[in-house]
Amino acid sequence: MQRPPPDRLSQQIQRSAIHLDTLQAGHGFDDLHPFAHVVGDARIVALGEATHGTREFFLLKHRLVEFLVAELGFNVFAIEANWPESEVVNEYVLTGKGDPAAALAGLRFWTWDTEEVLALIEWMRSWNARQGQVRPVRFAGIDAQFPSHAVSRIRAYLRAVDPAFEGAIASTLEQIGVLERFGEHGDDDTERHLSEATRELGARLRAEQSLYTARSSPEEWRRASHHARILSQIDELRHAADDTVQFTVRDRAMADNVNYLLHDGKPETKVIVWAHNGHVTRDSRGLFDPDVMTMGRMLSERHGDRYLAVGFAFGAGSFQAIVDADSDTAKLDDVHVGAPQDGCFDAVLMGAARTPGFLLDMRQQAGELTEWLRREQLSRETGAVFLREEDMHARVIPAARYDVLAFVRHTTRARPNPTGHRPRR
Repeated sequence: MQRPPPDRLSQQIQRSAIHLDTLQAGHGFDDLHPFAHVVGDARIVALGEATHGTREFFLLKHRLVEFLVAELGFNVFAIEANWPESEVVNEYVLTGKGDPAAALAGLRFWTWDTEEVLALIEWMRSWNARQGQVRPVRFAGIDAQFPSHAVSRIRAYLRAVDPAFEGAIASTLEQIGVLERFGEHGDDDTERHLSEATRELGARLRAEQSLYTARSSPEEWRRASHHARILSQIDELRHAADDTVQFTVRDRAMADNVNYLLHDGKPETKVIVWAHNGHVTRDSRGLFDPDVMTMGRMLSERHGDRYLAVGFAFGAGSFQAIVDADSDTAKLDDVHVGAPQDGCFDAVLMGAARTPGFLLDMRQQAGELTEWLRREQLSRETGAVFLREEDMHARVIPAARYDVLAFVRHTTRARPNPTGHRPRR
């Protein structure tokens, strides 16, 4: 079947899209009201991004978070960052205690340690200060990569409820606490011992639930048990056979943690997920092997149309990423890319944009536009590391990947916080 002319497709998208007057939060929701019908009854709205370092993606996501919280009652914000460290941010968001910039840096993800994400955290605090206990929004991490904070919290809990057991496993927990996701493994006996200790810790918390709850509280027991679950997720991730398996293991952990947030909260809990396109997507083609299970695919299989995936794409501009990652000169830097090549997915979207950006519900299209969205397209996408522009091009089937597409015409680099965390990875 012959492909429709790009100009005609752009015109059809232009007629169907929700065109945004601005990407900036704090400017009302007049242009966003149609998005409420797009969200419908979804309990999970996942906001992706085509790069980890684009200011305009973060601005638009902030604006969508405001809309989802203020207009549609979403009450949990869940980001692709380590669960235990995120509790410090959540304390600030809920109570105002602590330094938000330091808490954000403490997540240990340079990708989020930006002015844009800090502004979102400040808005969440402002919202909670105005709402009190009526409609608070919670901040959570859904990733599992670093064990040290989970270990510290578990040890503190055990010292309160079972000091003899804490003393018996203290040295083992210290060993677990300094493990690195990307670090070298120890000898087989040590690795086996640490994995067994991780499993036994979770089993002990489950077996002693009644006793531990009586000595603390149901909430404190649940928190400690989930920290133990995070350690199990990290242990599985460290021992994944290769990058492809690691992707599935990590995404399964994130999906499990989203489900925990849903079921640990009230029946009306609704979650906004912030992560890369590659995690929120239902379809892994163009990423790894088609059989790789993404977080989005797992959440979609469990929740059906209560899960809404929003993918992000862009026209031209800049973003921040690690460049020269495999050399001694690796650094976080500006990356500039020009207009997309003629005929590719992003170029057709660029032709439809008449404002800074738009939202397109790909489920509600018809005719040749639907057929086109269901075909393989060439689109630009990268993560934290940038190699070459030609390596950004992925072959994707848009309508298989996402429900909704968010498009931004022009991008600039996300703005790092001046005193933030800057690891290589």
